[in-house]
Amino acid sequence: MNDEIRSLEWVLKPESVVALVDRHLIGKIIFLKGYEPHPRIRLLARNPNGTVEIQSPIPFELEHKPVFFRILGRYLEMHGTIIQKKDAEHFTMRIDRLGVSVKDRGDTRIPVEGDEVCITNIQTSKYLIDTANSTIPTTVKVSFGEYERFLASEFDSVNIDVFGQRGTLLDEIRKTGKAVFLADATNPDSYSPADARFIDYGRFLGAGLQKQIFEYRNKKVRSEAIVPVMYVTHDRTEVPIGYLQVQSRTKSFDVSVIDRLKQICEEMIEKIRLSNTVYVKERESIVNMSLSGMRVRIRNRELASYMMRQSGFTFDVLFRGQAPITVYGLIRSAAKTAEGHLICGVQIAGYTDDTAGKARYESNVRGMEQKYKQKMQMEMKKQ
Repeated sequence: MNDEIRSLEWVLKPESVVALVDRHLIGKIIFLKGYEPHPRIRLLARNPNGTVEIQSPIPFELEHKPVFFRILGRYLEMHGTIIQKKDAEHFTMRIDRLGVSVKDRGDTRIPVEGDEVCITNIQTSKYLIDTANSTIPTTVKVSFGEYERFLASEFDSVNIDVFGQRGTLLDEIRKTGKAVFLADATNPDSYSPADARFIDYGRFLGAGLQKQIFEYRNKKVRSEAIVPVMYVTHDRTEVPIGYLQVQSRTKSFDVSVIDRLKQICEEMIEKIRLSNTVYVKERESIVNMSLSGMRVRIRNRELASYMMRQSGFTFDVLFRGQAPITVYGLIRSAAKTAEGHLICGVQIAGYTDDTAGKARYESNVRGMEQKYKQKMQMEMKKQ
């Protein structure tokens, strides 16, 4: 995954760059991108030729091209080239370009220090289960096989599998999420849907309706029902991963068979979810947070390897001295540090307790934001 791409408006006029640097950056702290945590760099002075003198804990080499940022209401980003190395900490840099975000940041990012808040009870999937894949993890195949055998005594024919080729009836089930129900496979009237839950099989077949009826007769199929198998990810996204198809050669199904099949699918999916879920009780740290999300550091390498494959996960936010708040997070960015830790930008997509959990989270973050802003004002006065 790549780091977040921010929409910037680049400052083109040299006099505008000079004014921006003099007014907002000289004598101030800026932050170096590409490291976690971001090193603090001080802009000491601007030279008459437009270059700047900087002090850095990172020992830059000549021709190195660092990228810096600072939040000035809006996000500001500066690209430069090191043109002189004066000593281990002091450098002269040419400013190559300067950009300002086209809109204000929606929320303040609050640095987190110590154990004031962390995340724990992390749940994510071991494998990415995707409707676009024609192959599925072994755990899913095993579960499909178990339920085929379980249902064999209840129905004349049972098939649980992935969807397969595009343009087929099974693909229509995948796209629509609807079921197919044929009370009497030899009666053309049965191919019209009873309600919106079902695919219009007759319309799908069109001129091929009679051919399909003939095929069912040859195979002695009297009745058929097919439902999609919907996998629910940790961020509540429904993914159609396959289908459950049953047929009868001796009797006509009642429409209630659809409810029975959906119940079976729910049981099967719950077993798949349990076998495909990694649950980590360890506490992982939060680098910074806002009302809408957070940047977290994952030190558990096994967990990090699983999270790199996923788009989201479930976890508890634990403020010191409080009960946990369970949230669903979408992974918006991810990068590895030199130590092998995973740094994730996480957007909060929902709460298990939508009202109380959200209110408590936002109340805590606002309190932290107020303290942070007071601290920043004190630091600005010292500069």
